[in-house]
Amino acid sequence: GVPDLRLRTVHMSWDNYIRAVLRIELPAGTLRIKAAPLGKSHDIDFRGSAGGTVHVITAYNPAGTVAPDEANTSAHERLTARLQEIGAAYFAAAGGDVQWTHVEPSVAVIGMTDEDARALGREFGQDAIFGWSPTVDFRTLRFGYAA
Repeated sequence: GVPDLRLRTVHMSWDNYIRAVLRIELPAGTLRIKAAPLGKSHDIDFRGSAGGTVHVITAYNPAGTVAPDEANTSAHERLTARLQEIGAAYFAAAGGDVQWTHVEPSVAVIGMTDEDARALGREFGQDAIFGWSPTVDFRTLRFGYAA
């Protein structure tokens, strides 16, 4: 039979984003990042970040709508091609729920400004991107990340 390729909307709360688990494929191995209590931090050395923000961006499921695998794979390929086009440094990454049952392939972009990262997320229809740096203002952030 013909597969059902209808799109469906996912209603995600911000709590789902806060509890997300990230994996970044670095040359030295996989870095796993998860939510941590406020104020707890770890130094994470990303080659080329110069102490700046690292952004994790996906092209999967734009506008909170679950897309077919083929559309998601194509969108991810367009995202990596766009990053290569602009000369951005990035590592393969993925974000998912704590059980790792919902996973979205992503990229960890190094050395991009917050404004440019948000623009790239918008270009690919994303509701949110992840970004963290050593200069996060913890007065406005309700969670931290631990490696």
